Amino acid sequence: MPLHISSQKDQDKNYVIELKGSIDSDTYAHLRDELKRAEAAGARSVSLNFCGVDYISSIGIKVLIDGMKALKERKSPFLLFDLQPQVRKVLDVMRLTLIFEILGSHFEAEQYLQEHYRVLS
Repeated sequence: MPLHISSQKDQDKNYVIELKGSIDSDTYAHLRDELKRAEAAGARSVSLNFCGVDYISSIGIKVLIDGMKALKERKSPFLLFDLQPQVRKVLDVMRLTLIFEILGSHFEAEQYLQEHYRVLS
């Protein structure tokens, strides 16, 4: 299944990237490139909406880890939200739920960012 990516940013450069499809060896480069574009544009945060992702392979997980590391170096939040159970299970098994900020919904991601920026100010 192809990967469809829709990216939006607000005036403060907080990116929300909606993903639909599979993240695997055929599609990972699209996500990698989108994350690199957001980083190059000075993203203040990146939130990935996983509601439409039905599968993620090890190369897809590597892209997520690399994206998270790049943003964390700049102290920018990297959030995942609305994960499908099968994708959440992969992250659980690999114990990656301990390193990723995983939230239940877009609303929770927005609340997280508000609190994050409130603490910083």
